[in-house]
Amino acid sequence: MAAKKHRTDYEKHIKELAEFMDTNGCPLRPFPKIKLSNKKQDGLLIKTGFYDPDNKTITIFVNDRHIKDCLRSLAHEFIHHNQNLEGRLANYHGDTLGQDEALDMLESEAYNRGNILFRKWTETKAKSEPKATTFGKHMKKKITLSEESDNGMNIMKSILSESIEDYLCEMQKRINNFDRAEKYLDFKDPEDDFYFVQITKRYKDNPHDNKREGNYRNGSWYLKSYKITSPQQLQQLKPEIISICDKNNARAYMCINSRSKKETEERVKFIKSIKPYADHVEDRVAGEAKDGENWKGKRLRLLIDIDTNDKRIWKEVHEILDMCNISIMDEYESSSGGLHIVIPNKEEPKFNYAKFLFRKFDRGRNMGRQATVHPNPDAKMILYANTETKGY
Repeated sequence: MAAKKHRTDYEKHIKELAEFMDTNGCPLRPFPKIKLSNKKQDGLLIKTGFYDPDNKTITIFVNDRHIKDCLRSLAHEFIHHNQNLEGRLANYHGDTLGQDEALDMLESEAYNRGNILFRKWTETKAKSEPKATTFGKHMKKKITLSEESDNGMNIMKSILSESIEDYLCEMQKRINNFDRAEKYLDFKDPEDDFYFVQITKRYKDNPHDNKREGNYRNGSWYLKSYKITSPQQLQQLKPEIISICDKNNARAYMCINSRSKKETEERVKFIKSIKPYADHVEDRVAGEAKDGENWKGKRLRLLIDIDTNDKRIWKEVHEILDMCNISIMDEYESSSGGLHIVIPNKEEPKFNYAKFLFRKFDRGRNMGRQATVHPNPDAKMILYANTETKGY
C-alpha cells in the first residue's frame, strides 16, 4: 500500500508542477517522457537526473531522496526540455561546465529559472490546493517508475493513466527483426548489390561508460559490420550478431536500401586518396544515408520515425499517409515504444505534403530530426536490440 501511495504522490505532484511551468512562461508541450529510477546511486558525484534531447526523455533518480528534492530536479530538467523545443540545445557541444560557453548559459538558465519556478509553485501550493483540471490526459502514460530489485532486474511501472492502472513490463524490450528483414533483401543486381548491417553501441544506452575509453564517435561506438549478399547469409550470421549485441548492450541496424559494391569501392578509393590516414572509411561510406537531387530514383525506401508511444499520434500518421495515397511497406515498434514506418517510395507525389502535415505534432514547427514524427531517407532499421533503452 505504501508503494502505491508513493507512486500516486509523484503522479499528483508531477502533473501539477508540469501544468504550472507550462502555463507560467515555460511551454512544455509536447510533454517529455518521464522516468523515475529507483536505481541506487552512491558517492558525491552521482547524477540526480538528466534530459535526453534526442528522445525528449527526462530521468530522475529517486532512491533515498525526499520527494521535494526530486521535484526540484525535475523542474531543472523541464527547463532543458523547453530549451530543446525552442531549438536551443543545438548549440550544446560539451558535457563539462567551463569547457563550452553555450552549455554554461543553458545550465545557468536551467538552475535559475528552474529554481524560481519551483519556488513559485511551492508557494502556490502552500496557499491552497490546486483545483482539479483536465491536464492529466495530456500527460497520459508519459511517466514511468523504473525500479531495480535485489537481483538487478529492471521493472517498469506505469504510474500515470486515466484510471491509475498499474501494469508491469520488462525494462529491456527485445526487438528481433531478422525474419521481417528478409522482405527488404531485394537484389536487383546479385553481383553488385549488398545490404549493410552494423552493430552499434550507443552512449545514451550506456551512460556510465567513459567516453574516452573505447571508440565512441558522435555518441556511437561501431563494433562490427557486415555486407549481406543473401537471405541465407543473414540467417547464418544471426547467432553471432545477437551474441555481440547482448554482450555489449548494443543494437544491430540494417540499411533499408541496398548498396552498390562498385560505387562503395570507388568512393572509398577516392576518400583514401585525399585522407590516407582516415579510419573506418568503408563502413562510413556503406552506412551513409543519401538523399537529394543526385539520388533521384535511387534508394527510394524511407523510414518514418515516430518518437512517441501515443497511439493517437500513430493513428493520425496512418490517416495522413492514407489521405496522401502513400503505401506502407513495413512497420514495427521500436525498443522504447515508438513506431517505425517504412514506405517503399519517398518520391510519391504527395509525400512532401505529408511531411508538412507531420509538423502539426510539434505545433507547426519544423523540428528536423528532433520532431515527434520525422522522415529519415535511406535510413537503417533496427535488426536486433535487447538494450536497456534510454529514449526513442
